[in-house]
This record gives sequence, C-alpha cells and structure tokens, in this order.
Amino acid sequence: MIIIDGDDMKKSLLIIGMGLIILSLTISGCTEKENTNASIHAYVGAGMQQPMDEIGKEFEKKYNIKVNYDYAGSGPLYSKILASNKGDIYMPGAYFYVSELSKKGYIIEYSNITKHIPVIVVEKGNPKNITSLEDLGKPGVKLSLGEENIAIGRTFNKILTKAEKDHPGITEKIKNNTVVRGATVKQTLLYVELGQADAAVVWRADALSSDKVEIIQKSKISTGVGFFDHMLEAFAKHSLVDLSVTCSGDLEVDAHHSVEDVGIVLGEALKKEIFPINKVERYSKVAVVMDEACVECCLDLSNRPFLVYDVKVDGKVGEFDVELVEEFLRAVVFNAGLTLHVELKRGKNRHHIIEACFKAFAVAIRRSTTKNERVTVPSTKGIL
Repeated sequence: MIIIDGDDMKKSLLIIGMGLIILSLTISGCTEKENTNASIHAYVGAGMQQPMDEIGKEFEKKYNIKVNYDYAGSGPLYSKILASNKGDIYMPGAYFYVSELSKKGYIIEYSNITKHIPVIVVEKGNPKNITSLEDLGKPGVKLSLGEENIAIGRTFNKILTKAEKDHPGITEKIKNNTVVRGATVKQTLLYVELGQADAAVVWRADALSSDKVEIIQKSKISTGVGFFDHMLEAFAKHSLVDLSVTCSGDLEVDAHHSVEDVGIVLGEALKKEIFPINKVERYSKVAVVMDEACVECCLDLSNRPFLVYDVKVDGKVGEFDVELVEEFLRAVVFNAGLTLHVELKRGKNRHHIIEACFKAFAVAIRRSTTKNERVTVPSTKGIL
C-alpha cells in the first residue's frame, strides 16, 4: 500500500483489510471536526477491485469515513496523481510506480501487503491445448496481453526476458501472436471470455473470479522419488493447486522422511490458504476410479485434524513403499487442520489404488474450497 502526499490529505488513516492491520499513520493537518462528511480518495489497480470494494464498506462502517475509489491500470493512475496532485492512497500492481513517486517526493510511507501471481488463462475446455509459456508462441494462437505500461504488462515482459535464456526467440513469437492489448487486467481477461483471444496472461485473482476461463497449472515437482513426484503432479492437476516442490532428503536410507516432510509443508501451506474459511462449500465427497480401482474420499475443512485411512494395500510401486501414502496424508491433514476419510472400495493394482487416492483427495480439496456466496462462514459457531 502506498500513501501519497496531496493537498487535501487531512485525515488519520487506519486501513484494515484481508483480516490484517495493513497500515496506520497520521497525515498532517487534522480537521476541527473529524469524521464529519470525511472521505478519502484511493487510486487502486483494477485487478484489486473486488477485495477493495469490500474493505471500503467495512472501513466506512467502522470509521464513518467514505472511501472513493479510482480503479484503473497502474500507469494511468500514476499519471492522474501527477496531474491532480491529489489523493490519499495508491495501490498499484507494480513497484515501478512506487519508486517513481518516491523520487518525486509524493510518498509519505508505504508497505507491501500482498502480491499478485501471474497466470496463463485459456478458454473453457482449452481448445488450443495450451499447457505452457512456449505454447503461447505456437502458430495460430491468438493472445490478449496487458499494455506494457500496466503492472501485468511489465511483469510479463520480465518473464519473457528470463524465458529467452531457455527458449530463444519466444518473445518475438508471442509478440506476433498478440492480437490485442488491454488497458487493465480485467479488459485483458475479457477478450478471452468473449472468445476473441485463445489465451491471456492475467493475475490469478482475476482469473479465479471468472467462470468462463481456465487457469493453466504450472507445477514443478522434484523430490527424488519418481512415483511420489508422479502422485504430487496428479494432486496439483486435479486440485488446481499450483504446486512447486523441491526436496532433498536422506534417500540413501529410504523415502519416509522426504514423503512425510513434503506432507508437513504442504499441510502448512494449505492451512494458510484455506483458513479462516468464508463463502466456500467446506464439505465434499468424491469417488475416483482408475481402471479396476475405486477410492472414496470424504473431506471436511473443519480446522480439527483427523484421518481415517482404510486402504488395505502393501508392497511397493517401483521404489515407493505404498505404506507411505498414509504417512503423507496424515502429515497433510494434521498440519492443514482437515478431517479426511479415505476408503478403498475395490481394486487390485497398487499403482491404480494409490493414484486414485491422490486424485480423490485432490478433487475433494477443489470441491470443498469452491466458492459459494450464500454459505458465508460454513459453521453455526460463526468461525472455523
């Protein structure tokens, strides 16, 4: 969050959002009657409109100070600030504009409160079979990208610069496939939603707010245990969790510590993302089949860890001891605060059974965290 110095800034600000106190400061020159018809003007990147609208309502309710938002791309907002010399808050998507305003003496104080994650989005069903950054340069692919003066445009240019090292010429290929550039992230996304572009690069938060696009998952898994890597890739794919795992364990002994430690870290990450839960389904029941095998998974985002693992299978798949699946799931649920029941309904092939376990758990995570505006907090206690 960036606080800018303008000639109409005469309020004390305590901005509260996302469950955290973000920033507190006093801006010079208090009025004689504080909070009487008081208002603040916030220049906010278009990609943050949904959460900031909610924060503004809560702020006004608590402090009786109205928040007037000006949503646009980071670059256009920067220009407005320079032209008007007015405003109270600036929340761009790119640090570049913070640096520029600091040089010009506009910044009183700033703090980083969140981060955007760039993702590739495609039309539902992914008709062009786009699975990677390199695919954006394939012949016949139509791209929508953000203008280079907005945060997503600047970020994607940095990504392409790095990608040139492994994929020489990719920047030119993607440039040739770009059919339109959006002035904001939402506009960039809209071209894919309307079917006028096959893919776009936008912020993850904007992509998740649309039911007309799919996010291309990019997972990087390396634990040194081949079959376990395969299972984690399946989990990432079917849970829609972007998962990057690098583990270097004592494999000269066995894979036990590596598998358990990955479960602990994954559980901690899930807990951080899931709780406190609000406006999600919470419960799910999933059955996944893989040839002759069928595994059922029931999940509750309870914040009370418990595992029931009724999968009677032993032996190894490659060098992977199948008993480690239970150890992995226990580590995940006890660190994430989940109640999980996994039951083998039928099956003979170890590989099929274990893969069905991972996929069922993944789909259960996806369904339990599905947004449902009517649910609010899915507990009679009012909190989880």
